[in-house]
Amino acid sequence: MTKELATRMGSSNISFESYDASVEDWSSYVERLESYFVVNGIEDKMKVPAILSLMGATTYKLLKNLATPNIPSELTYQDIVKLLSEHLNPKPLEMTERFRFYKRKQFEGESIANYCAELQKLSIHCNFGNNLSTMLRDKLVMDLKNENIQKKLLAEDKLTYEKAKSIAFAMESAQRDVCEIQNQMVSIKKLHSSQDKAIKKDFSKFKKSEPTKKFDKSREMLQM
Repeated sequence: MTKELATRMGSSNISFESYDASVEDWSSYVERLESYFVVNGIEDKMKVPAILSLMGATTYKLLKNLATPNIPSELTYQDIVKLLSEHLNPKPLEMTERFRFYKRKQFEGESIANYCAELQKLSIHCNFGNNLSTMLRDKLVMDLKNENIQKKLLAEDKLTYEKAKSIAFAMESAQRDVCEIQNQMVSIKKLHSSQDKAIKKDFSKFKKSEPTKKFDKSREMLQM
């Protein structure tokens, strides 16, 4: 590590960890790393020593093997990122990714928001291009569990993906609120019912004890 780089990184209040494939993919690591470069004012000429210093021993060893007969420090920053990307994140097959996208349905009990997020994630490598919004809209409407929301969306004219999400989220939220209110009403009714039973039980005991009290009072009067 050069003196200039050591000074810049040493003065930073932001730590940056080594690459860990069990935590994130390589592309995400590079995205965060480049943000780190911006925050710390690391210029292009310093990016190679910076990434080699930060990636960690395991990743450096892998890069060294991939770069042979060159050594990592002789590569450009772009070459380092590309070499590791091709090895760690091979380009997914379009047909496989589309199969996963089409196969995904909303799970029982899964929120529509989570379902949409999963569809968007699965669409990343499908190469839908300008048709992405249309594909997401169609998949959302086709595989919703809630038939009432589905019917509402099917009846909408000029439905976009954003509009479909907005309507679906609002209806799901409203139905959830109604269910909560109904559950509260049921609980209140049960409470009132149990209270009524307790009152009736106490009244029944009172009525049974009345004749005995009257008899005891009459007997007391006779004994006077």
